[in-house]
Amino acid sequence: MIGKTQATGKFQEAISVGHHFSPVRLRDLGAAGLLTLLSSGFLLYSSADAMSQCLPARPDPVSMNSGSCTDTGGSRESTGAGAPAVEVTGGQYTGQGVTFLSEHGSVPAIYAEGAGVVILNGGSTIITTESHGYGIEVGAGGTVHANSIQITTEEYGSDAILAVGSGAYVSLEDVGIVAKGGSARGMRVSDGAVVGAPMYQ
Repeated sequence: MIGKTQATGKFQEAISVGHHFSPVRLRDLGAAGLLTLLSSGFLLYSSADAMSQCLPARPDPVSMNSGSCTDTGGSRESTGAGAPAVEVTGGQYTGQGVTFLSEHGSVPAIYAEGAGVVILNGGSTIITTESHGYGIEVGAGGTVHANSIQITTEEYGSDAILAVGSGAYVSLEDVGIVAKGGSARGMRVSDGAVVGAPMYQ
C-alpha cells in the first residue's frame, strides 16, 4: 500500500482508501504519464487529462470494477477464455472510434454487468470471429449505450447483442448489425433484460 502521495484527483482517492498496486500496475501508470515517483517517496500525478486514459495500453483488454476511463481510436482485443476485450463490472468505460475484437469462442468483445456502464460511439466497430461469439454481452444490472457503431459477428450461434438478467439494459441508436453463420442472431434478450432506444431529456 502506498502511504502518502502528492497525487490528485481519482488516483489520490484510490490511494487514500488503501488500494494496493502491483509493481506492474505502477509501471503501467508511469509509462502512461500518469505519475512520477519523486525522490521523497511521494507520487506526483502529472496530467489531469491522462487520468482519463484506459490502462493497460491498447490493444490489451480492459477490466474495470470502478472509476472511469476513455479510449479514443486504436483497438482492444480479447486474449482468451474469460478475457473480453472490455469487461466492466463497476465504473464507466467509454470507447470512441475503437475497434473491439474477440477471436475466441463464447467470449464477448464487450461485457458489462453489475454497476458497470459501457458507452460506445464515434464509429466504433465490434468484430467476433468464432462460434458463439458475442459482440456485446450485458448481464444483470449492466448498462451499454451504443451510438453510431457497427457490430459484425461470424460463425455458428453468434449473437451481436446478448442481454440477460434483471436490470440489464442496452440502448441503441444508429447501430449496424451483421450476424453471419448458422443460428446466428442479431439480438437475444431474456430474463428481464431490456433493449431500447436512448432516452433524451
